[in-house]
Amino acid sequence: MKIRKAVPEDLKVVHGLIMELFGQERETLDLELKSPGEVSDYYTNLLGEKLSEEYAAIYLAEENDQACGFALAYILEDELHTYNDKAYIRTIYVKPGFRKNGVGTLLIEKILGWARDLKAECAEADAYAENKEGLAFWEHAGFKPKFTLVSRKI
Repeated sequence: MKIRKAVPEDLKVVHGLIMELFGQERETLDLELKSPGEVSDYYTNLLGEKLSEEYAAIYLAEENDQACGFALAYILEDELHTYNDKAYIRTIYVKPGFRKNGVGTLLIEKILGWARDLKAECAEADAYAENKEGLAFWEHAGFKPKFTLVSRKI
């Protein structure tokens, strides 16, 4: 397993992975998400921006030169807490056939190392409340629930 920082030439591969994740989330966790086709350009732009930002990172997991997962994070200033900057792990995804093999843990380790190098003192992520597997993954990685987002249609 190889974990490396993504480069602009990886945009298409990472875009494919994030669209796969988005489709899975739409089917199983949030029926109100738009169709993948409707958000494709949004993700192309987001990933392109983050690949070129100094305080953002995308790490790509590869097995035999095949992409099997990625993580996207960026550093945010935090004026409200006792710690300084924090790393927000915006997205982490491992293809189903590669899960439970430590790929996600390796991606998190890379992100946390990168964040430490940038003097971040905290890392945060979010997950759907119904995503029991995802929540268990985060807890296994040492993350604790801190905040619950509530939502309703009006």
